[in-house]
Amino acid sequence: YYLVDRGLPVFERSLGFRPRRAEFVRRLVRRHATGVYLAAFALAAAIFMLPPVLLLASDKPPVVTWCLLLLLALSPASGMGVEFLNWLVTRLFRPERLPRLDFSEGITDEARTIVAVPAMLDNAATSTQLVEDLEVRYLSNPDPSLSFVLLTDFLDAPEQELPVDSELLELAGTAIDELNRCYANNGHDRFFLLHRERRWSEGERTWKGWERKRGKIVEFNSWLKGDDYTSIKWFFGEAEVLRGTRFVITLDADTQMPKGTAQALAGIMAHPLNRAEFDRQGQRVIAGYTVVQPRVEIDPASEAGSRFTRILSGDIGLDPYSHAVSDAYQDLFGTGIYVGKGIYDVETFTASLAHTLPPRRVLSHDLLEGVLGRAGLASDICVYEHFPPNYIAYTRRMHRWIRGDWQLLPWLASRIPTSDGNRVKNPILLIDRWKILENLRRSLFFPFLLAFLVGSWLLAPSALLVWTLFGLVAPAAFLLVGLTTRVINGFRHSARRGLWTALHDLNRIDLARWILTVGSVCHLALVSLDAIARTLTRMFITRRHLLEWVTFSAANARARRDSMRRTAWFDMWVSVFVTVAVMLLIAIVRPEALLYGLPVMLLWISAPELARWLSEPSRSLEPATLGEKEQTELRELAFRTWHFFEVHVNPNNHWLPPDNFQESPRGEIAQRTSPTNIAMMFLSTLVARQLGFIGTTAFVHRLRFSMQTLRRLPRHRGHILNWIDTSTLEPLEPRYVSTVDSGNLAGALITLRQACLGLD
Repeated sequence: YYLVDRGLPVFERSLGFRPRRAEFVRRLVRRHATGVYLAAFALAAAIFMLPPVLLLASDKPPVVTWCLLLLLALSPASGMGVEFLNWLVTRLFRPERLPRLDFSEGITDEARTIVAVPAMLDNAATSTQLVEDLEVRYLSNPDPSLSFVLLTDFLDAPEQELPVDSELLELAGTAIDELNRCYANNGHDRFFLLHRERRWSEGERTWKGWERKRGKIVEFNSWLKGDDYTSIKWFFGEAEVLRGTRFVITLDADTQMPKGTAQALAGIMAHPLNRAEFDRQGQRVIAGYTVVQPRVEIDPASEAGSRFTRILSGDIGLDPYSHAVSDAYQDLFGTGIYVGKGIYDVETFTASLAHTLPPRRVLSHDLLEGVLGRAGLASDICVYEHFPPNYIAYTRRMHRWIRGDWQLLPWLASRIPTSDGNRVKNPILLIDRWKILENLRRSLFFPFLLAFLVGSWLLAPSALLVWTLFGLVAPAAFLLVGLTTRVINGFRHSARRGLWTALHDLNRIDLARWILTVGSVCHLALVSLDAIARTLTRMFITRRHLLEWVTFSAANARARRDSMRRTAWFDMWVSVFVTVAVMLLIAIVRPEALLYGLPVMLLWISAPELARWLSEPSRSLEPATLGEKEQTELRELAFRTWHFFEVHVNPNNHWLPPDNFQESPRGEIAQRTSPTNIAMMFLSTLVARQLGFIGTTAFVHRLRFSMQTLRRLPRHRGHILNWIDTSTLEPLEPRYVSTVDSGNLAGALITLRQACLGLD
């Protein structure tokens, strides 16, 4: 409390401590974070509004044209402003790890945790896959205090029960029972399935699981607290042992949970400084968290799906060593944005949402649960999820998300609806309302960008190229932010090479993402407008289908079943029609603007074919035949790699490789090695012999000398210690074993043995 929490100022005053000027400014900003952030956003948007303002000031068009173009420019400018503001926050405020208890040796009984996966039993394959994925999550987090639960519903139906229901339920239940037989926990079950019956929904005019995913979580929490009057009707596994569990980790069906994730999340929620504190009325969480959200990354396997996934999924890859990642909201305000995957305290999470969410009105409940329950972001803990396999699945998911965001519109008002039909004073803080508003602004970005481009081609008095470039740069804000970061980092190393380094390191994937976004502006604008119009109509006129939702897996399966060209044109023909209409309008009203708008509009017309080409599933390719030039380059690279070991592995270091050779400012060898370095030496020696850099005699001698040294190295339970002084063969402090390094050495030795057996 006195070192990292609210007691720190008291402790510092008792010591007479005065923070440095930079730290003082950071603390001052945090104390007035909301006002500073919103003012900075207004300033950033105003800065990006300068180009259109200066252009209009020099041209002096009619007032109507002036006002219309500035209004349309506001969305691109604000989008770029938010991007750069969030980047600036993450540069000025370093990420801080949430305090936690160390559960690496096991979660305590007081912090028993459930891993719950809400899902749909829509077919036999899905049912089997859900159970298999649950087993994988257990194998990566095999803690005795962890239980694994599937919370399932049937698909919506015109009747409460269908003939196929019992077959699907029996299939999933049998698989759960089989897992419990395989992985018994001292006679207690580890795996469970809780299945709900369908209930009639007047708003949807169908039989379905009450309130869909949100309903599963709400009823599961009620059942955990002892309420038997829920729609949960079928139980597999001795479910009574789950009651009284303190924490629940909720994951989507496609979410992967790496090793140790559950223990780390439970350790955060169990720490006293993270426990939720309510105000005197018991309505608003004022400190701590009821839910903690890990960082969500894209599953590396998604990249293999198509060209589209490789472009849009961003920088993905497994990070073997967890690290904190900056997030503007968490770094500045101490709260994150909950996206439905995280750990929550059953008691406080339920209390924070009591009577606040009316039935049949909330589709995207995650954001509301996060702002009402005060969500924290543990950016150093990561889970992985799948990315849509093609453009059509991506836009359909985007459509669902936008509908969910706009259904949160009533929570921006001064009084909000409650579950009993009344309205109460809105307890949501200004910055949390901003999070809701920011989602709405983001959903309007493409409609306003389309309107801005068309409006500038029709109305801008002059400098049409500048107006067009301003509109095209707006979707590339992420690219400009990355370029700015590279420039700054480049200048740190060399002032003369900073810009060159930044341009040289530009990622082709980022450029492709920008081009794809520009080519999809018209279609994405229409998708957004359709989602917004449907939502407003359903909210204020029909009052029906507010909970319409298609699961991620179902949407992907439907997109895969159809012909991609037919699907792309079926979904995108309206955008092509709109583009042709705009082109004709410009040709009639202002033909000279076609010179600037035609390349962009031709890209919009070709968008369906572009989407089809990018969305085609990746095909396995035949091994490429390397040309003479490629073979020469690879041999040169192999020889340079081998040359390092040839020069530095010698009797002076007991035939062990040094960790590195530092060329500048003076040549210096790091006289230490690890099992990984030794593994790389063995493999490089093997390749050197196969490529003819050394003969068989030299190969055998080098291996013999190195192996003799390995027998002398100190070990712990068979593992060579991780850092050894190559001059004395003494282990370096602190002494430890790395299973990663041991695995690298074991793999290299297996490869070396097989190669030696095949030598002539």
